[in-house]
Amino acid sequence: MVQALQTGLDTLKNAKLLSPKLRTRRLVNHLLPIPATPILRIGQIPPDFELPLIEPDPQPDSEPAKIRRSEFCKTHRFTVLSFTRIFSDEHYCPLCFPHQIALRDNIKQIRDLGAEVLMVAGIPSDQGRKVISDLHLNYPVLSDPNCGTFRLYHTGQALGAPLPATFILDNHGRLRYQYLFRFQEANPPINEILQTLISLQVP
Repeated sequence: MVQALQTGLDTLKNAKLLSPKLRTRRLVNHLLPIPATPILRIGQIPPDFELPLIEPDPQPDSEPAKIRRSEFCKTHRFTVLSFTRIFSDEHYCPLCFPHQIALRDNIKQIRDLGAEVLMVAGIPSDQGRKVISDLHLNYPVLSDPNCGTFRLYHTGQALGAPLPATFILDNHGRLRYQYLFRFQEANPPINEILQTLISLQVP
């Protein structure tokens, strides 16, 4: 913990060397490491939340659409709820970037299994629009710049941002699978997600 605190202080001292998009309150709030905590149990209904949808081409002066997690689950047999780590639209997390792309590239297989991806990113909507455009993301992404839902699901944090986590929920909102951050592999392999969805096809 002492070493982690020193690392955080050193980062703050050198903050002027960072991009302005990284010098945010979120950086300060998420400097010290907090491990992910598996408080949710399979079969449990996780906490509900509502966040603005990041729309690639929003209408001027229009209120952003909001998605409530519980309502979203009702419209899909399964929901792959992915909390992802993005520092800014100019700074991607090397641990999460491949996972974001893997979900994109396998979205057809995911949807063929009756599921939809719902991603939560801890960045503002304006930055999120650029991320969606640059990465050609083809699934809904929600904006949570204060990272409150990450804390709600106890995903943990380190080095200026919350840690990633993946949950699969059924259409009743019940937890059927969870994957919290691991040093060996930050995100679940895409094949593990697909195999889990296949196994869930049997009642």
